[in-house]
Amino acid sequence: MNEVLDPPDYHTRFVKEVKCRWCPTWFATKKDTDRIPACESCQERRSEAEDEWNNAASWEDLLNLNQRYLRNEIFASSSYTMPPDRETMLITPGLLRLHDYGIITIESQPELDYTEQSPWLGGGWHRWVQKPWMMFLIPTEHDLVEKEKVRLLANKLLEDGKLTVSVWSECDTYRHPKKNKGYDETNVAPRRTPLGNDEPLRDAMFHFRTTTVRIHNDDKKDDQANCNVVTRYKHEDSRSDLTDSPWINKTSLPYRNIDALNEPGTSLGCDGKAGDALKNMRPLAFCVAAKEWDAGLDLQKIVEDACIEVGMKPAFARAE
Repeated sequence: MNEVLDPPDYHTRFVKEVKCRWCPTWFATKKDTDRIPACESCQERRSEAEDEWNNAASWEDLLNLNQRYLRNEIFASSSYTMPPDRETMLITPGLLRLHDYGIITIESQPELDYTEQSPWLGGGWHRWVQKPWMMFLIPTEHDLVEKEKVRLLANKLLEDGKLTVSVWSECDTYRHPKKNKGYDETNVAPRRTPLGNDEPLRDAMFHFRTTTVRIHNDDKKDDQANCNVVTRYKHEDSRSDLTDSPWINKTSLPYRNIDALNEPGTSLGCDGKAGDALKNMRPLAFCVAAKEWDAGLDLQKIVEDACIEVGMKPAFARAE
């Protein structure tokens, strides 16, 4: 039987002392965690998880591993070196349901808006706000997933005015569009490098497509850039000062242009490795986020409903 790990406490975000960069409290610190060694237990659990991910023989194996990670049954996923935190647990049921449709969720965050007193940075108060967003993969070469339904799902999500969406081929390589066009070019054709074929792909389903906002001029730079921001933070000495203070830290949505797709490796597979279980299924990758702050959107349900509307079946659901 798999050991079920104790879930980390969400409020350990502000611990002062960290002895292991991979223990559940490492993300809670402002220290440079890369310089903190991992404890022996975490190293062993991480190594075991890596072996399982790298030895996955099928898409079903990858689905199963990701579900086990979300249920806190294995120490790490292909993307994370620690168990899910309390924030992820808020949306875990929805993430697990998407796996029934053959979808592997990679990165995600829920909508959050909270204010707390901070024991670091000399005390004071901070406010942290998040838009919901997530990244996921769908196979296009699996017997239980109709390729045309994946195409319809991509088009449906790209047309949803409440969302910011990017879609691309996970295992193909993209060349930069002409410099005078930038990443606002709607379709950018990739090259199918896994097969050693350097010819551009003609199927538009595998082109890079995005509805993220292109920043065109300095006058509107802040407003347009904020459309792509998914996390923002502010800090003041007193709680009342937070009301009118500016945001001092912002995190933008990843995968919003071609640059993000030309990094080595893939989103699935430990250390960026893409095994045959991934490459043979030629997955389409999605990055989906709420366009507005405080929109109250359940992204997992939106994607699940879209799957149902285009005719995808929960063919990977396990009988209870």
